[in-house]
Amino acid sequence: TTVDGSGILDTVVKFKSGEGQTAVLSGFTIRGGSGFGASQGGSPFGGGIYVANAEPTINDCIITENSVGGRGFAAGVYFGASAGSGLRPQLLRSEVSRNIAGGNSGGVGVAGDLIALILECDIHHYTVLDGDGGGVYSVTHPSGGIRLLQNKIHDNEVYDHGGGIYCGTTGLGESVVSISQN
Repeated sequence: TTVDGSGILDTVVKFKSGEGQTAVLSGFTIRGGSGFGASQGGSPFGGGIYVANAEPTINDCIITENSVGGRGFAAGVYFGASAGSGLRPQLLRSEVSRNIAGGNSGGVGVAGDLIALILECDIHHYTVLDGDGGGVYSVTHPSGGIRLLQNKIHDNEVYDHGGGIYCGTTGLGESVVSISQN
């Protein structure tokens, strides 16, 4: 089943009301989002999927052909949380591909006080026109982080730093990942 946001000038799927890990998005293709309905400071966030102060489980999905223009962030999937939240959103066994960001993070962007688990995903073919982090971009609070386990991150293109992965303020947590041709 495809959920196509083409022409709506918004993010395709949003989790922003404190949803827990029992909120599951599974088996969908998410495409055509722009992130403008989830803008922060005038820049679009999360073209395909926008997660703010929530911790859903996104499983066996294809997130493709989304964009965020201008100084937008996270064309494919955005995970963000306020200080002190301790949230743990999950992206499992999914493909995140062929998204375009004007700013940072073509694929998956993680920001704030959370620990995102990205497990067994294929993150590829991103273009970041003016920024960092083609595949994955992480700027988390010191108590937050990102766990990348058994992922393939490949064939991403960026203007600046981190074709595969860019970590701005924290390093990677427990990680096992294949990074190539970025």
